[in-house]
Amino acid sequence: MCKDDITKDSRLFIQRTLQALEQYEKNLPPNEQSYDRTLFINACVGLLMVPRADFYEKLPSKSIENWDIAADKFQMDERKTIRNVVRHLRNAIAHNRFNFDSGDEHSSVVLDNITFTDAAKKVEEVENFRTTLDFETFKTLVEKVAQAALQDK
Repeated sequence: MCKDDITKDSRLFIQRTLQALEQYEKNLPPNEQSYDRTLFINACVGLLMVPRADFYEKLPSKSIENWDIAADKFQMDERKTIRNVVRHLRNAIAHNRFNFDSGDEHSSVVLDNITFTDAAKKVEEVENFRTTLDFETFKTLVEKVAQAALQDK
């Protein structure tokens, strides 16, 4: 499989994932509990992981504030660029370093906040990134990453 095939497949996956999220919201029966936020978090694994690592190097090295997200939401040792923030979020998801304020496992509380942490590669217990994002901010960020991947040639 050549590099272009992977990019084409990744682009198709991202487009279909975004469409599936949109369809879920449109087709939810009235008065039925929505799990759209849970579905979105599941989809984020794909949306943040499917683009190859070299894609993340193409993300802007501009401040995260260029995507209308406050830089003070992120505690990190390096510059708070779009590229660095997304890389740390990707690492946090890949290494299961996230949790949300959903109450107990049987709770139907809406997922409002998600906390992500990342650790230095050589010293895994040394945290080098932490953020707690409200769901809407996280959704905006992931959608912007997906759009950037779709525009990547």
